[in-house]
Amino acid sequence: MDVLCGESPMIKDKTRKVACIGSDSQLVEFTTMVDTATFTAAVATDPNPTPKYLRIACDVVSPRDIANVESEVYGAKYQPSYMGPVWVKERMIPLKRLFGGEDKVTNAWQGMQYMTNMYSGVAKAGKLDDDHYPELKWTKLVDLICTDKEKKQNAW
Repeated sequence: MDVLCGESPMIKDKTRKVACIGSDSQLVEFTTMVDTATFTAAVATDPNPTPKYLRIACDVVSPRDIANVESEVYGAKYQPSYMGPVWVKERMIPLKRLFGGEDKVTNAWQGMQYMTNMYSGVAKAGKLDDDHYPELKWTKLVDLICTDKEKKQNAW
């Protein structure tokens, strides 16, 4: 979920566009690093046995949902920006890898791979275990966007 904040490659504030590959209604699971750490700490300190695999997501939203929340928070119309079908991006990734970037912390093909996995549905976790620790409060998209807006305003 943190990829939606700051200078995000997925949300372009200047053009008010939300990047999407394939359908703008494809549901994507997002989780913040803080919520992941909090959940992990709860699992690590749980005196009861926990399942071998636990799947979590702060929020499950589509690019259209993201655009709607951005529009609501910023008071300006955001729209999904179609970047082509998933299969085209899948074929572009090996070509991008040929041109290097392996020495960079984050390079173009890794971002493409991430978005392709998310928007193809391959990364879908299935049944989520968000309610395994009912006392945990998950960050919702609207809360994240509001906090990011405040940070951006304070930076100006």
